[in-house]
Amino acid sequence: DPNVNPPPFTSGMWLGEKALIRPGLRRATLALTTMDSTLLSLPSAGFASLLEVEMLTERFQDFCAEQLWRGLCGRCGLLGDHFGNECPLIADEKNRAWSLRGVVSPWGSNSSNSLCRQVSHERSSSDLRLFLKRQDMAWLEPELVRAEVTTLEQLRQMDPSRLEIGADASGHEITQEHLESIAPTAIEAFLADVASEFKSRVREAQQDDGYLLFLSHYKVEAGTEAALMRTELEHILGESGLANETGVFLDSEDLTTLVDLQDAVRKSKNIAVLLTANVLTRPWVLVELATAYKAGIPVLTVLLSKQGTGFTYPTTEFYDSLLDGSLLGESGTNVIKESGFDMETVVVALKAVLQRISLPYSPHRPASIRRAELCALIQQCTLHVKKVRGVGSPHASGWFARAKRLRKSDTWVANLLTKG
Repeated sequence: DPNVNPPPFTSGMWLGEKALIRPGLRRATLALTTMDSTLLSLPSAGFASLLEVEMLTERFQDFCAEQLWRGLCGRCGLLGDHFGNECPLIADEKNRAWSLRGVVSPWGSNSSNSLCRQVSHERSSSDLRLFLKRQDMAWLEPELVRAEVTTLEQLRQMDPSRLEIGADASGHEITQEHLESIAPTAIEAFLADVASEFKSRVREAQQDDGYLLFLSHYKVEAGTEAALMRTELEHILGESGLANETGVFLDSEDLTTLVDLQDAVRKSKNIAVLLTANVLTRPWVLVELATAYKAGIPVLTVLLSKQGTGFTYPTTEFYDSLLDGSLLGESGTNVIKESGFDMETVVVALKAVLQRISLPYSPHRPASIRRAELCALIQQCTLHVKKVRGVGSPHASGWFARAKRLRKSDTWVANLLTKG
């Protein structure tokens, strides 16, 4: 909510704690500090490796299946109640004011933890809300809150007579069938199903360290636009509920060697190259395209609509200058050789890539137009994304809303695995 200023993070709080569940998915968080600050960085991949070395991976997955799906909050430290975006420290105005006065020191003391527990007991827990949704009885939540039943465990222990058969305060009819749907046996079956689903999703997510899309570009001509493009793509993919393939990688990030570069390309399911005036004169871009071509990874071409960066398709003279080394010079030609390619392979790769019809991206046009353009790009991606119907239409946002409703039974897992 742009009109709400959440309380500041203080000593002991965590950012991006969900990365511990899925190390392979890139996350980015912007944090502004008002004073000198010291941060402890915990590499999620290292955490996963440590679990494997100590033979604790299976136990961690069991723990996640039993507890973590209910919530993990990096602000207050509560486990099994809510996630960070639902933290009472953000949602409750009174508690927000308390936080801003400096009372909150979560993991170092019990002040905010106790505060969140107190507020959490005044509303339904995430596990209770999910259970009621699965039973098509979300309308019963206010009645349960009035009966001081706010957690799934409390519902399991509740005397059914506390809910009288007949119309509740909202006008819904409570029947004997409804009471059976929230009986302890129904709750046990729900917990078993959730644990199985969650464990399966966690294993799948931890095994998938790749990226849906690798954005190849010339930073001088399209660096800002590529960053905007990635942000908007990740937003659209997050809305769609495509849980396991939402990574979008920029070729300017975290790459120090050609080996790193080629590994990142091979881990990607699709490559999108932003076509600008001089992009095909950059040795690393050529290495990316040649690597993708050799690995059989689809390469999508995107024409960037930006003044001064008009792309011209290569001519015979261009390819000849690549082959004789005059275009890249000695240093650029050496980059190609060090990556394991010769110029003939690069030319073949380029010709194959540029046969594809290019898609537009207009960074300076309205957000609705950019969204439609990016939806069209997503539609061209391979694997699960190609099954998304209507994603390229101007009404894609409406489609995503319907898709979320259709997939409501697994959206909670998708959110946990994809949103930091």
